[in-house]
Amino acid sequence: MGATTALAVTAFAGAGLQAYGQIEEGRAAKEAGEWNAAMAEYDAAYAKQKAALDELRLRQEGKRTIGSARAIAGASGFATESKTDQDLILDMRRNIEMDAAIIRYQGDVNAWSSMQEAEISRYQGKAAQRAGYIRAGGTMLQGTTTMLQTLPRSGVTKYGTTGTKTPIPKGRIYKRI
Repeated sequence: MGATTALAVTAFAGAGLQAYGQIEEGRAAKEAGEWNAAMAEYDAAYAKQKAALDELRLRQEGKRTIGSARAIAGASGFATESKTDQDLILDMRRNIEMDAAIIRYQGDVNAWSSMQEAEISRYQGKAAQRAGYIRAGGTMLQGTTTMLQTLPRSGVTKYGTTGTKTPIPKGRIYKRI
């Protein structure tokens, strides 16, 4: 094997190794996207759980606040069954429920946002894997082109190597470029 042929084979082998690396890079990026998606889904579940817990704490604290307000009103001689007292308690309960609804809404928004991040991560991972395959294909085409451009200079003709009359099997036609 001549030096030019060895160069052609080496170029093709190098292209193969580079293509393999690009495929592996795409696979690793897809795995990273899946991992990031799983973490975002975990964050979504956590956001829902945290909102539910915060809502529960708010309601419990609200009950204690209402109880304290009634005790203070009763100790001060204020009639706890009066219309004014009942209106104040009702207003406090409405505010507590409004705050609880806001906490629940924020938890839903945070969970939704995390789920969107999960979808984006999965999409990016798949896109990176596809890009790796495309780059690998381009590298192999480039390596093949380099090899075919190098071979005519090494003496390969339609009859075989220079100086012989052995025909190349049908289906393989080498032209000088």
